[in-house]
Amino acid sequence: MRYKTTIEIITDAENKNEALDIAGDYLSGHLMYGVDMRCLTRPVGLNKSVVVSVVAISMVMVALVFSAAHLRFTQNIVNSATGYSAIQPPLKTSIADKNGTEFKREWQIRQIKTALDHLTK
Repeated sequence: MRYKTTIEIITDAENKNEALDIAGDYLSGHLMYGVDMRCLTRPVGLNKSVVVSVVAISMVMVALVFSAAHLRFTQNIVNSATGYSAIQPPLKTSIADKNGTEFKREWQIRQIKTALDHLTK
């Protein structure tokens, strides 16, 4: 496992250059006193908020892909389906209808008539 160590060195100095010199002397072992040092060590891991945001964005993108595919699939079914007609007379398939055997011929006649009326307009 990897660990991250942060060292903070606090010195009393007049300016930035003097503070750097004092910290360098302390770390090289030339200065033993007069410097306060704090050390913090923790394991290096993934930030949980980053992981959660990546997972959330991934889920949204997968949902968008599936919804787009579903819409495209549904449109293809509707566009490629044959036999759909906007004008459909009622079928004579009920038992009470005495002419139930002739409904197919009457259906074709009505469909042809409707198509011809549409073309003549």
